[in-house]
Amino acid sequence: MRLHVLAGLSCVVLSSATVAWSAPPEARVERVEWRDAGRDRTLPITIRFPHAADQPRGPAPVMLVSHGLGGTREAMTYLGERWAAHGYLVVHLQHPGSDESVWRDQPLAQRVPSMRQAMGDPRNAVDRVRDVSFVLDQLAVGRDDVPFAAELKQVADMARVGIAGHSFGAWTVHAAVGMRMVGGSLRDERIKVGIPLSSPAPNERTRGNAYADITVPMLHATGSRDTSFITPDTTPQDRVKPFELSPAGGKYLLWFHDADHQVFAGTRKDGAWARQAGRDQALDARIQAIVASSTLVFLDAHLRGDAAARAALADGALEALMGGAGEVRTR
Repeated sequence: MRLHVLAGLSCVVLSSATVAWSAPPEARVERVEWRDAGRDRTLPITIRFPHAADQPRGPAPVMLVSHGLGGTREAMTYLGERWAAHGYLVVHLQHPGSDESVWRDQPLAQRVPSMRQAMGDPRNAVDRVRDVSFVLDQLAVGRDDVPFAAELKQVADMARVGIAGHSFGAWTVHAAVGMRMVGGSLRDERIKVGIPLSSPAPNERTRGNAYADITVPMLHATGSRDTSFITPDTTPQDRVKPFELSPAGGKYLLWFHDADHQVFAGTRKDGAWARQAGRDQALDARIQAIVASSTLVFLDAHLRGDAAARAALADGALEALMGGAGEVRTR
């Protein structure tokens, strides 16, 4: 059974030379702005409509995507394309105040200080989680004056909602599914699974275990070179702690040899740091392909409730997909 499932989901990880996933040309993508009048806040979003011929017609499971500090709605395109091609409705959010606006027009010497200031502003952190709930509200209500919302209400299965994010976006994932915070939880009960990539280190100011209330299934990913110039004191092992501190049950960790921080956000064409000179493009493509295939097995098992995917997970599907590129841990 495992081999049957993997044959359909992981053909892009056959070798380290495999190129990153490209969506079929029939994919429908809409880039719009949704305004939250109550917060006087406008969110750029990218919508990837589901277009998998092999999936049942009807409402599709929803995946929200939250970018890292200084990023845009174009981050993690390699995941959004893959999920949409497999029948998921994917909505990439852009968070004003912690997006590319914090660095793009700054002198080079001011970019890092500006990004650190944005990261340290608690209003940006809270706004990110409220952005998530705002977008879910639009999908559920389907107002005619919100671009595509009425159509999306017919597409979105609000009983099957997940969220993924990278770095500050991974923090957003944790907060949206119940992380304890000073001032109280911002959990959105509609979210059933989370995929945090390159999670920040736990906040020591939070009393008790900040992750003790995260009971939904979670698929974490990080790697041996997952450091950041924004938070140079954060070690790769620090990024494992949210996984280790979360309650057991439905928790998975992908640990990659030689994976750095940016690869999980997308380095081929996604986000502010695209096309960095000197990157190992073959390694990036392999890691991204493994993450894409692994997240599909995870989502099919825990969001769709697919019996074959659940059986594949139990039978070592993630280890098989990793193919020696790293290690898999479960709780």
